[in-house]
Amino acid sequence: MWRNLWIGTFALVALALCWKLVALARTQIGSPPLWDFKVFWAIGHVAVAGHDVYDPASYAPYRASLNPAGDREFDAIALGIGMPYPPPAIALFYPLGFFATISGALAVWYVALSAALAAGIALLRRAFFAEDGLPGTLAAAVLVLLLPATYETFALGQLDLFALCLLVPLWRERHGPRAGLWFAPLLVLRPLFLVFAIFFAARRNWTALGSTLLTLALLFALATPLAGWKAMLTYASDNPAARYPQSYFTGFESLYKIVLQFDHRATGYFSLAGHPAFVVLALALLAFACVACARGAAARPDACLGLLVALGLLLYPNTGAHYGVLLLAPLGALWQRRREIGLGAAGAAAFIAVEYLLMTFGAATFALVCALAAALFGLAACGAFSERRTPA
Repeated sequence: MWRNLWIGTFALVALALCWKLVALARTQIGSPPLWDFKVFWAIGHVAVAGHDVYDPASYAPYRASLNPAGDREFDAIALGIGMPYPPPAIALFYPLGFFATISGALAVWYVALSAALAAGIALLRRAFFAEDGLPGTLAAAVLVLLLPATYETFALGQLDLFALCLLVPLWRERHGPRAGLWFAPLLVLRPLFLVFAIFFAARRNWTALGSTLLTLALLFALATPLAGWKAMLTYASDNPAARYPQSYFTGFESLYKIVLQFDHRATGYFSLAGHPAFVVLALALLAFACVACARGAAARPDACLGLLVALGLLLYPNTGAHYGVLLLAPLGALWQRRREIGLGAAGAAAFIAVEYLLMTFGAATFALVCALAAALFGLAACGAFSERRTPA
């Protein structure tokens, strides 16, 4: 009886949350917001026109239609940087250039996001909740749909659900040679996952690293006809990362942003050299990750990967609250391994609940969310919790 009650409750909650996303999509299509999808649409049009997607001047013809109110921050960041992703990402945006209106392109984009949402739920269920049967499937759906970052990803039209669909298969195939097939496109969408190289090195999985490099080379080669040689050269010689104004890094989502809150002299553009405090803290955290993975990559791989996801989010300067979608994989792994690391169902559920509660405050607490996850998974990777063997 209680089992059926839980199943019914989860199903109703999932349906209600789905309807909330549908209502959001209808609103956004009817009146496209300033951020972030308009940038993706403009990238597509610049690419289809054969212009350099990394040259801010290429976006000048779209400035009036994209930003009729003349928002200075949008002009400086969205239109003053160029495409903020490596060249292979052009494959996502190029089709948008064939849509004359932003609303039409956004409608198709939401279809793609919805497919990624459904695929993400299915992948999470298969990876972390398969043993729980139908309740596990519904729990996975509720965890994804209830996450504040999922709603924000839909609101902005961001790429995090696509990244999740690459992260979970990588998590499952982390020990095999096919890991690189998932790792390479994941790096294109979210470069913060470069920290996963620590795990592969600790496991001496050189095959995975080699396949990652080969896949990246293939992706760059395939992107060349779409982006053009000029854009490829611009990306190499005048990387868009150097064009981010310091004013962009506000809030408390990443360590870099937090450091800038205490440096009121910060002006100009993004620079690591100008903020030695961040560099020292980042190196110390990466050193801890190396030690933890060296000790636990073989015996506790899920904890090591969870630590690296949390640290990647914390250390990546551009991290936004919508990146929280990427925490679904380590939180799912935490639930799956709850007995082995000694937390049990109550402890794992309590930690997940705290993380979700903190994420409701958005940018104000996201770095804390990542720091708590890094601490928990770091301790688990080092074997700090008493392990409990699951009964056969």
